[in-house]
Amino acid sequence: DAGEQASNTAAVGCSTDYPLIRLADVYLMAAECALKTNDLTAAKDYLNAISKRDPDVAPYDETTVTEDAIILERRKELFAEGSLFFELCRLNKTITFSDDEFGNGTKSQYRETTIDRTFFRCRLPISQAEIDANPEIGKQQNEGYK
Repeated sequence: DAGEQASNTAAVGCSTDYPLIRLADVYLMAAECALKTNDLTAAKDYLNAISKRDPDVAPYDETTVTEDAIILERRKELFAEGSLFFELCRLNKTITFSDDEFGNGTKSQYRETTIDRTFFRCRLPISQAEIDANPEIGKQQNEGYK
């Protein structure tokens, strides 16, 4: 009953369901897998399931479904969620930053303008909570972190 559900919700301190994964992300992963196994028909079907929401985008076909097309659709779907950097590292793509986009001489002192997956920040540090829970793992900290 509704009263019982409300009290159970209050007991855990939250009434919001948090999504674990979105359907669009599943379609994008399936498109990538299909492309890697050379099933271009399935890859374009999965990609079109996402891109059809934009009426200005022509449907993908077997000749236009590419890794770059999947990356583009993923960029649009996950806009501003901070996943692109790690996505490009995972796919072994070269990443070029436009540090001086506005011409004011700005350049990062922490990295080169162009990096690839060998850049140490493509791997996150092992968190202090993990090290506290298992001190031996601290001896295996990812390169570049203390």
